[in-house]
Amino acid sequence: MSKIIIDIVYYFLEAAAFWLFCYKAFQPKSKVISASVTLVMYALLFWVFQFGNVYLNIALTLVINLFLMLLVFRAKPQVAIVFSVLFEGSIAASEFIAIPLMGAILGTHFNTFKTDIWFYFVANTISKIIIVFSYIIYYKLLQKHKDFEDRTGYSFILLISISNISLFLLIQYLSNSITSNVQLYIVWAVSAVFFYVSSFVVLHYRNYMIEQANQISELTLDKQQKAFDEQYFSVVEASNKELQILSHDFKNHLIQLENAESLEQVRDYVGNLYPTIRNFDAATVSDNATLNVIISKYNTLCSVKGIDFQYHIESALENLEASDLSAILNNLLDNALEAAEQSVGKCIELNIFKKNENLESILLTNSADSAPVEDGGELLSSKS
Repeated sequence: MSKIIIDIVYYFLEAAAFWLFCYKAFQPKSKVISASVTLVMYALLFWVFQFGNVYLNIALTLVINLFLMLLVFRAKPQVAIVFSVLFEGSIAASEFIAIPLMGAILGTHFNTFKTDIWFYFVANTISKIIIVFSYIIYYKLLQKHKDFEDRTGYSFILLISISNISLFLLIQYLSNSITSNVQLYIVWAVSAVFFYVSSFVVLHYRNYMIEQANQISELTLDKQQKAFDEQYFSVVEASNKELQILSHDFKNHLIQLENAESLEQVRDYVGNLYPTIRNFDAATVSDNATLNVIISKYNTLCSVKGIDFQYHIESALENLEASDLSAILNNLLDNALEAAEQSVGKCIELNIFKKNENLESILLTNSADSAPVEDGGELLSSKS
């Protein structure tokens, strides 16, 4: 009877710890419903636990924790799977830290906890403290790292946790047939601590690596933005210089028109001046404003860098989103501009055409003084 009372109290505390973790980490769909369902599910676990089948206990705990996180709380599927396995690993580890430790201290057999009420009480107390500590650590990791939606590294975490659970089950199986001693208990307890800590280390390292990758990605984007800004300012600077020249000459043009002796002379003068003025127009190659801006940008950049830029636009690529069109063309033309600038020929030719109603093509050629880098027939980036 005493043993059942201990189990009831500790299963209630474990349910409360699990609910509090999920409530803080994932937010319940309903506070009252989540608490009620959690208590009911853990009452079911308590009932099954009385049959003494370790394997059934582990399987059912995994399923119930996963069920609660997915349907009662707002955890994403991949996060729920990972944490249900991590929790089960922590539960298994807590028992295989507490029970061998008590066996080593008392000098009794591993399975004494089944018959000795004080052994059972103290071992359970240590075990539940470790479980609560696990929930606190996992919550701290969730608070510290905001990228748990990223699936990167989850398979490795699951592999480590499942391996730990399997090892603990093997120890449980062997404990029934091996004559135990204090040294063996210590080895079991130390091994359990090692594998228990490894789950936290792997999880923390995985999050750290994702944060580092995100920082590198942000630095790369900043670098690309800086390069874009530099290009933009060079375009603006070049345009300003040309406008200053035109403004400076505008007075002289007015004087020439004023001193013209006939209307025919005015027409001839304006006709000769018109091509110069057209150089300052933005390219209007299609009805797609984004495409026009991109062509204008590289038209000016090529002019500044002394590159002959020819383009022939038959299709406005209306089916592409502006962001996608900008990303594709800017990337293509940036690479072409870099190669052409370093070449002797210094030329770029862009053709955008429609082969049929379902197929539009972009053909970009540029001058280059060296052949593309290859490895086994595969083209490689010269930047790598």
